[in-house]
Amino acid sequence: MQAIACVTAAGIDPMLVNQGGGGLARGHPIGASGAILAVRLFHDLKRGFGVAAIAAAGGIGSALVLEA
Repeated sequence: MQAIACVTAAGIDPMLVNQGGGGLARGHPIGASGAILAVRLFHDLKRGFGVAAIAAAGGIGSALVLEA
């Protein structure tokens, strides 16, 4: 529900979000989820830009923006 609310509030086309699935859908090994998302985004990105984001404990999060 949070992802839907954020996509709606930001005015992002839902068809552009999580096209290959998130960290859980792609495998979720402890300590490697962010790296998996970043590497797959790098390989999937054909043109434009992409964002990989991951949440951490205590309300912390990290994001990576890549541009092809």
